[in-house]
Amino acid sequence: EALNVLADLKMKSYGTIVKNWSDKRPWIISPECYFHSGFSFKYLIYFCKVLKSFAEHTAKHFPFLKDKKLLLAISGGIDSVVLANLFKELNLQFSLAHCNFKLRGEESESDEVFVKKLAENLQVPVYVKQFETETFAQNEKLSIQVAARNLRYEWFYQLKDKDGFD
Repeated sequence: EALNVLADLKMKSYGTIVKNWSDKRPWIISPECYFHSGFSFKYLIYFCKVLKSFAEHTAKHFPFLKDKKLLLAISGGIDSVVLANLFKELNLQFSLAHCNFKLRGEESESDEVFVKKLAENLQVPVYVKQFETETFAQNEKLSIQVAARNLRYEWFYQLKDKDGFD
């Protein structure tokens, strides 16, 4: 059921909130968003439970994160979007990094737009890079999956070195 709640949350947020980003709070937890988009408070309550569990787990196993400058890879999918919201709610210092591999046409472009708007809403820096993944894969004689992973990791290491992420 938890997965269905989160998937429904992403669908509703993408269809409703992304088009109307007047609210300055993260879309997952904003009461105003719930009222304006027809969300019920079961989503807010569920997110609060997830946040509490995440905060406890992080404090116990990763207490050093609060003092680090983090780079969070974000696809625009539900997992990474929820993680970005959790990071924000824990007041972690982080930036978002989104790779547009240009493999899914308009869907890839929509994910990029979504991530940029999410970063604006969360008030965190965002890095976005578009890759010519198919060309790179052909030139290097790699599968699309391996090519995308190589491109992604190389870019992340460049960002780490350039901007001092931990």
